Amino acid sequence: MLTLDDAGTAEDLAKVWGRRPHVFRNAMPRPVFEATDFFSGVVATAQAMLNGQSKPTGRLALNGKSTSIDEALSFIPRSHIQSFEQYEEQIRESFRDKEFSIILDNVDVALPNIRKRVSPFMHSLFKHVGYPVRGIHSCVYAGNYASTPFGIHMDDCHVIMTAGIGRKTVAFWPREYFEHRRDLMIPGSMAHIQAKVSDHIDDAVVLEIGPLDLLYWPAGYWHVGISDAKDFHAALSIGIYHKGNAAGIVKDAVALPPVANANSGLPSYDSLDMDGIKISATNAPAVSMAPQRFTDMWNEVRAGMLSENAAEIAYLKHTLSTITSVGFGPPVLESPGAIQHMAGVAIGDSRFLAWQNVADTTVVASHGLLFEFRSNPDEINALFLKIKRGEETSFTEIAAFVPTERLHDLWAFIVNGGLLRTS
Repeated sequence: MLTLDDAGTAEDLAKVWGRRPHVFRNAMPRPVFEATDFFSGVVATAQAMLNGQSKPTGRLALNGKSTSIDEALSFIPRSHIQSFEQYEEQIRESFRDKEFSIILDNVDVALPNIRKRVSPFMHSLFKHVGYPVRGIHSCVYAGNYASTPFGIHMDDCHVIMTAGIGRKTVAFWPREYFEHRRDLMIPGSMAHIQAKVSDHIDDAVVLEIGPLDLLYWPAGYWHVGISDAKDFHAALSIGIYHKGNAAGIVKDAVALPPVANANSGLPSYDSLDMDGIKISATNAPAVSMAPQRFTDMWNEVRAGMLSENAAEIAYLKHTLSTITSVGFGPPVLESPGAIQHMAGVAIGDSRFLAWQNVADTTVVASHGLLFEFRSNPDEINALFLKIKRGEETSFTEIAAFVPTERLHDLWAFIVNGGLLRTS
């Protein structure tokens, strides 16, 4: 559990949802993360970024400005650094008398235990306010800065925050406070303003939290983190993107051909299968007909979108993945290993498993991961209803409804979706 009473705290939070910032004092039995966890997150994030992985990522700043490459390298833990205390000493020695900030994005990937701790509470909350259309973004804001490096700003997400190291103070202003001040808006970003915190702090609602408190504020509130001390502080922020748009879901749902990352080595070069844009030999700069490969890809995408119940299934996949992952999305995929046909299949918390039928297709989601069964909807329903009730079945029973060529995909879904019985 995240809090002492997840159901009760979620119900109380739902009452202020979308209305105003609020602190739930001493709501948690222990901090969500501590200094050792933060250090582990820094190491995992640094390794991921150096290896070119898309998640997790980090952002760094010195005296309110993004770091240069040389400065950024000084934030990477040196080989002999083995603890948070040693790491803090490294940073302070590298940047004497400077304010520094370290933001760990997608920290649930770097520290999976945070996701495990937070997710059950999110299920309790979303039962009251609905699941987020655009999912969740988790990050840790850390450093010794006096105010958030990018200043007073607003986000289009609701936020739940808790301190892990030290205390966290945030100043808030309602949307209308700055909305008419076009002179303060940063060009190209209506969500950020050029204003000194000190000029407006007297009009702010200022809330401070410790490691056992939970802070909430709604989407659209102007805010900035502030601190009077130079002590190191770190807080977990869970951004809940409750609102979304249909275009975003369609964009994510359309199964486009995979594209190799640009400039990522020889494989990306070898995947470049069109050599220049040819024009006709006439005076008019008419472009020649589309290459066959382009036409084939286009028709493949079109056929997928026009297949029976395609829109319903695409939307169903989006919603089931969101609901069963509380917006975090699928977990990091690991190699499932060889298929164990007699392995038991079960779920620890039934809220992380859901499925639904569209004609003969059954879309099943577990912890955000998806698998599509294309026949026998009644039998599939019965099997997963048994699992959801806390009973156990076997991989063999489920595999009976999947063709041989898809068995490895099913096994990967069972393993990475947290459905493999472990004891």
